[in-house]
This record gives sequence, structure tokens and C-alpha cells, in this order.
Amino acid sequence: MTAIKLFTVEDVEHLACEGEEYELIRGELIAVSLRGRLHGRVAGATFMPLYLHVIQNDAGEVYQGVGFILHRDPDVLLGPDVSFVRAERLRDAGEDGFLPLVPDLAVEVISPTERRAKIERKIAEYRAAGVPLLLILRPRQRTVTVYEPDRPPRTLREDDTLDGGSVLPGFTLPVREIFA
Repeated sequence: MTAIKLFTVEDVEHLACEGEEYELIRGELIAVSLRGRLHGRVAGATFMPLYLHVIQNDAGEVYQGVGFILHRDPDVLLGPDVSFVRAERLRDAGEDGFLPLVPDLAVEVISPTERRAKIERKIAEYRAAGVPLLLILRPRQRTVTVYEPDRPPRTLREDDTLDGGSVLPGFTLPVREIFA
């Protein structure tokens, strides 16, 4: 029987020093590729109103493409397109490197080239880690699927309004503006 090498967060940090970017799902390297124009526009249209709301309310920090260590042994390291962490949870996180915590909000923008199995694995890992609010944005369908613990997923369309729920009280964003 052949042993399968499980990679670690430290392996990914080393590879990043060499200019290669990966995520990890249960020790398996997942290559991160460059995104296209539509992906970038949708991520930006989500990031900016979220960032402004968080800054105005001194609620925490908003990130783009920052790695979160969701699990150890085997390691899970995911870098959502947009994420948010409440201020009180950042005190012991350190200033550099991947964040050793679960984001309060994770946003994944689905590119046309992403395989369904990869997307489903990432959703499963975010949910297993207990991410309080997970948003899956599908630009081609112009939908946002909202995942919250102990609730069935719900899909929002262009005429709906996304809200921050208990994670970001007072935050709202018309879905139409995400895909404008």
C-alpha cells in the first residue's frame, strides 16, 4: 500500500515563497489560479460595500484572498475571495501569515472553470468549520446562495437584498448591485 503525502499549512507557506499559491483540503493541495474579469468585478462589488460598512461601524476587518486555517491534522486552508472577521476575534490572531481562525463571513465567487466537486468540497469544509455566514456568488446565474448553521441554504436572485444577519447587523446589499 502506498502512503499518500498530506501537505500542511507550513508546506503551503513554503510554496508561496516560491511564487506558487494553493489552498488545502484535508491535506490535499488545491491549486489557486488567476481569476477572470467577471470574477474580479463581482468580488470587488461585494468587497467595497462590505468594507465601508465594517469601517463605519468599527466592526472588524475585511479581506480579499486571505488564507484561513480552518482545521489541523489534516490541514484545511482556504482563501475566500472576500471575508470578514469581527474585531474582538482578531486580538490574538497575529499580524502576519494565515489567520488561525474561522472567518465570520466567507464569500466565494464561482468562476466558470471551477468544477462542481471542488465547489462542493469547499462548501462542506466551510460548513464543517462552523462559518457563521457563507455566501456563494454565481455570476453567470446572477445568484447568491446563503449558508448559515442550522438553516437550509437559500438562494437570492437579482430582485432580492442580501443582509448581514447576526454576523453584520445593519449591512444590506441589493443582489443586483453585486452583478451590475
